[in-house]
Amino acid sequence: MSKDLITKAFADAEKEQQEEEIKRIKNIVQKYLEKIQDTSERKNKLDEELRLLKKDLNDLKDGRLDKIKERSEKDSKAKEVTLIIIKEIQKEYIPMKPWYSPWYVELKPDYNPVFPTSPIVYSTSTDCSVTTSGDTFATFSGGTYTVGSNTINL
Repeated sequence: MSKDLITKAFADAEKEQQEEEIKRIKNIVQKYLEKIQDTSERKNKLDEELRLLKKDLNDLKDGRLDKIKERSEKDSKAKEVTLIIIKEIQKEYIPMKPWYSPWYVELKPDYNPVFPTSPIVYSTSTDCSVTTSGDTFATFSGGTYTVGSNTINL
């Protein structure tokens, strides 16, 4: 073996190792760029949902149920994001009673609270707390309360 051959082989081996390092670093950078792109897409999606929720809340505050209903009918994303179902009621609308409106509003089933279906057992203790199936109502206080002209005994 000649000295030139050994030197060339050594240089080639260093070059191969350097190329492997470059590939490894390139792979790491590529993973970072993919993660940044995925996160950016999720952020854009969440920004759109937030914008739609704020629109719904502002329209609900202004009493513009028709705008919420129209938006959810036209835009599938708005229909997916909104928390309420709005139905127009024409037959039950009674104009002589202003507190009735031609709109029926309810939460979507996904956002309704789930109540236990098993029987609830109530028990009280000396500190006036009530326990139901393991949950404690810490500020419960028994007694007689007057609400308007009605008396409520607890």
